[in-house]
Parts: sequence; structure tokens; C-alpha cells
Amino acid sequence: ADALRKSWSMAKFEVKVAEERQTIEAETKAREAKVREENEQAAISSVLLRAQIEADRIIRDAEAKAERMKGEIAARKEGISYNEYQNRISRAMGYGCGSYCGD
Repeated sequence: ADALRKSWSMAKFEVKVAEERQTIEAETKAREAKVREENEQAAISSVLLRAQIEADRIIRDAEAKAERMKGEIAARKEGISYNEYQNRISRAMGYGCGSYCGD
């Protein structure tokens, strides 16, 4: 009778351990899936951020080129070089002549 009780008790214990193992495995898989999802989302965000930074750089470069072109056109209209045009603008703003008072 004792052997049967112990055997029955051991069988119940093994079932309980198996159920807990399945629960732990399911939790582990869910945790791994969540981490994988977070990593994938981070990778997507990284790609989008890099693309946005590159787009901003291209826009800044294009705006700077357009400003230079406008300055070159204005200099040609006045019959002077672009450097002289830039110097005139700087002097008009107070740079280089000791009268600039800051912002």
C-alpha cells in the first residue's frame, strides 16, 4: 500500500513538473518573441532615423547651394566677384570694421 501511495504521489509530481515545464517554456518563448519584436522595431526606427538625417543633410546642402547661387547672381548684376559681394555684405552687417555689437 505504501509503495502504491508513493508511486501515485510520484506520478502526480511528474505531471505537475511537466505542466510547470510547459508553462516556463511558453513564457520563455513569449519573452523571446517580445525581445525579437522590440529588436525589429528598433532596427526599423534606426533605418528611418538614418534616412531622415541623410535627407536633412541633402536639404541643407541644396539650400546652401541655392543661397550661393543667389549671391553669385547678385554679384554678377553688380559687376563684382562673389567674394567682393560677400565682403560688402559682411561690412554692411558690421563684421570686420569694429562696429558689430553682437546679437
